[in-house]
Amino acid sequence: ATVPSPILDRTRQDTNANTLLKMLSYLIVLAAGYALKSFYSRADIDSLRWILYPVAQMVETFGTMSFQYDSALGYVDHSQEVIIAPGCAGINFLIVALSVIGFALLPLSNRPAGRLAWLGATAGMAYILTIVANTIRIMVAVWLYQTDIYGPWVTPVRVHRLAGIGVYLFLLCGFHWVILRFKKWWLTGGQSIFGPVEKYLTSRSPILWYLAITIGVPILNRISANQTDFNWEHYATILGSALFVFLWIDLVHRLRAGKKSRRFDTGVAIHPKKGGG
Repeated sequence: ATVPSPILDRTRQDTNANTLLKMLSYLIVLAAGYALKSFYSRADIDSLRWILYPVAQMVETFGTMSFQYDSALGYVDHSQEVIIAPGCAGINFLIVALSVIGFALLPLSNRPAGRLAWLGATAGMAYILTIVANTIRIMVAVWLYQTDIYGPWVTPVRVHRLAGIGVYLFLLCGFHWVILRFKKWWLTGGQSIFGPVEKYLTSRSPILWYLAITIGVPILNRISANQTDFNWEHYATILGSALFVFLWIDLVHRLRAGKKSRRFDTGVAIHPKKGGG
């Protein structure tokens, strides 16, 4: 009979432990997203100040508005008639950011302490990114509201929705690109860490997460509650915007691949001479 090698057994145990730790880390991220979603469904204005107050301060710093807290409305600028209400909290974006960043960074460590550190970093980065995204979204929305572009079809509500989705998607994809570059440097010093299929799906994962949280989850919730009042225009706007960003990312990748291909085709290989002459 063949006696298993102690080293092989230890390797298998380490692999199983790492796999279990990885799955547990992912479950923690998903559980945090679920907890945020559940909390937001019952939250009042006062319980959302942890995310509304920093946004109001950022908008004041980089804009021309001055907000006062109103327990019935949120943060209000009476002179410009701007309200940062609970709907501006961006909790869905926070959940998406938490998922995108967490699933990208957690594999960087196989140790419990390392995973815990990356979980903390994920939460911090997702929170800061949400504050920045909400600040930009509100400032863009205020600027657009003051422009003369509206008509029967181009309404303030539609423009506000489209601008918000655009800001969220581009910031999410841009930050994810930074995360992937950092991940490549951390693991390999700059070498490629994905195969073609995995690279294709990974680069588009923020869009897939965004669609799942902003369309998939609300539809499933309404179906489970036997509700039929779906906001199809809202979902169509999200889907159309996501498709546009998806195609834009695809175009960028194709242009970069074509540039690399042309550089390779026009390259000149220099070989050392053989022999002594």
